[in-house]
Amino acid sequence: MGHPVPILATPAPTRTTVFCVLTFWRDRHKLAFGKLTQFASLEPALKAGVRASVKNAGVVVLSLTGSPEFGVWDPPRLYAVHGDVPELSREGGYLWV
Repeated sequence: MGHPVPILATPAPTRTTVFCVLTFWRDRHKLAFGKLTQFASLEPALKAGVRASVKNAGVVVLSLTGSPEFGVWDPPRLYAVHGDVPELSREGGYLWV
């Protein structure tokens, strides 16, 4: 009989949450994606969203939770909308563009 081969446990993927401010601007009367800025927590993202709303046609503050090393993310969570943004579905607090 051979020797048993140890089975190595695969570590669980690390999940993280990233808070984002996504801006929109107008290009020939159509909304276009602007800058995406990431934050480590919600409060700075909300404050930055208010500041960005002064200079942009629209702003969305959202978070993404998932596993960056595997590129697997849950649906975005919507926290604030300022101004004009593309059509969004806000069912369940999730953002779908």
